[in-house]
Amino acid sequence: MMSRLLLALVLVLLAACGPTDPQITPTGAAVEVDELENTGPAIADADQSALEDTSLGASQPNVMVDTSSQISGNIDTFTGDGMNFSFDYPSDWYVQGDTGNPVILTSFEPEDLGQGGIDPDQTKIDFVPVTETGTVEERAAARRQEIEQGGGEIRQDGNYELAQGYNAVRMLYYTDEGREQIVLVTEVEGQPLLIAGYGNLLLFDPIVNSLRPALEVTQEATEEN
Repeated sequence: MMSRLLLALVLVLLAACGPTDPQITPTGAAVEVDELENTGPAIADADQSALEDTSLGASQPNVMVDTSSQISGNIDTFTGDGMNFSFDYPSDWYVQGDTGNPVILTSFEPEDLGQGGIDPDQTKIDFVPVTETGTVEERAAARRQEIEQGGGEIRQDGNYELAQGYNAVRMLYYTDEGREQIVLVTEVEGQPLLIAGYGNLLLFDPIVNSLRPALEVTQEATEEN
């Protein structure tokens, strides 16, 4: 009788212990969940790093600009009296400026410019000859400081080379009013230039990329040679 009771107890104990092995699966699943939870932030950090690496922040050495873009339609060329530079622009745009003064290029008649700024579908580009000394990078640093002191937020900032080989620093930023603008600092034939774009900026890069020596400067160099 006693042996039967012992046998029964052994069977009960075995039955009670039997289901413990399948509990490994939930434990294993819990480990996998923990691993996913642990790698989640790492994946997020990696994605964020990738975004930071491909952004055009001030830490980036180059600005991603499509210098192969072209101005479509009929094209005119600006060559102002006493200016060292020329550039191309759509023939139905308006340009004004003379020696020592900013050259103002607009997609609309200049007298239509209102006090509240230009419409988002209009374009205004100022080519401003400056007398500052120093390198392109040093002059760009001064512009960068002015933007930040004025409450602007720089979104893109870096160096690139114009089609004629001129070094340029290009900054795209948002003003404290939320307007998107571009400032580009370069130098053409010894003339430091500050170029500012407002409104619709789609043609800013191809117009600026067409910068080259003025026709009369090129002719003088040819005659000297």
